[in-house]
Amino acid sequence: MIPLFPYWRFIIHTSLSREEALARLSDAVAPLKFRLFRVWDTRPQPFTGTVSEDGFQIRRIIHYRNSFLPQIYGRFLPSEEGVQIRIVMRLHPFALAIGVFLLLGIVPVLTSVLYQVVVTGHFEGSFKKPLLLIAFLYFMFAGGFCYEAVIARRLLNRLFTSPAEKPVW
Repeated sequence: MIPLFPYWRFIIHTSLSREEALARLSDAVAPLKFRLFRVWDTRPQPFTGTVSEDGFQIRRIIHYRNSFLPQIYGRFLPSEEGVQIRIVMRLHPFALAIGVFLLLGIVPVLTSVLYQVVVTGHFEGSFKKPLLLIAFLYFMFAGGFCYEAVIARRLLNRLFTSPAEKPVW
């Protein structure tokens, strides 16, 4: 299911051992590097970040700009069949702060629309443009996040549920 908000929590169940899952993820994660121009990042791994015994903090390596790229956090937990990987994807705190700031600016518009509907009993046409702007901002944030989150989830599912051979990136 695609999230309505820029936050997504899910679990991957795998028959791999904890060590094997950790090794697979470590092979798919490049070390963190500060790059001014990420477009020319030629590392073959699909992710960058840190992986440890406790869990991981990663993000996808992309060759374009997207401020809504999810930050991916996960933990390995033992289960009866192998390992349970609990993953949380969320927006970068700076992008989330911008979204909250925009949302706070939208509150007066929504309040005035509701007041107008309650007092007069009809919806005035002058509120169409602000409501369209609100819808655009929502779809920009949610759509940008969901697009990247779905790709990251597919990569992680393929990484942990593929057969014994290692995935080729």
